[in-house]
Amino acid sequence: MPSPAPPMRRPAGRGRRAVGAFALAAACGAGLAADPTPASASLCTPPQRVMFHCPLGAQAVSLCADMSDEAIEALDFRHGVPGRLEESHVARSADGRRFSATVSRIASRASVRQVWFSRGQLTYLLSECVGAGCARRAGFSVLRGGEVLSDQRCVRAAGAARTGFSPALAHFGADAADSRSRTPLLVFRNVELGIEALYPAR
Repeated sequence: MPSPAPPMRRPAGRGRRAVGAFALAAACGAGLAADPTPASASLCTPPQRVMFHCPLGAQAVSLCADMSDEAIEALDFRHGVPGRLEESHVARSADGRRFSATVSRIASRASVRQVWFSRGQLTYLLSECVGAGCARRAGFSVLRGGEVLSDQRCVRAAGAARTGFSPALAHFGADAADSRSRTPLLVFRNVELGIEALYPAR
């Protein structure tokens, strides 16, 4: 009787990036970097409106808005997969929580838009680069002070439309002073978060 064939070995998988800088952002010309695998779906649930979505392969981060007519009543950050969130943060008018935002110019024709919230020593950052000369399109990072703990780039399925911050969330100008939030739940601040590390000049 012939001996059984040895079991097939699975090829080693690609190592996951260290935990952390989920950083709260994608439009440089062509949009997000394409990925052959299907992009993860938005984590917002109807009737919420998607203010930002960043596919991370199987997982994703989304910024969702509860709407009353055209007014934003709540902003809801979600990280994980549909039905199983790893992190969430909700800002409502009554609870005093707010998200922060800024715009930083990184080149003569490129700027980075950032939206974030902090919890303890950690800052959760969404970002997108717009204009020409963006080394990366959008991402989700986690920072502690000035240190980038984790940084993931948004991906998308080939042929899918790019994602970025919705115009319903804010008007992003040349800088924070030139920008206008469309909700009191998002406050523009004249600060920069990890720009040199996350969006190095080419």
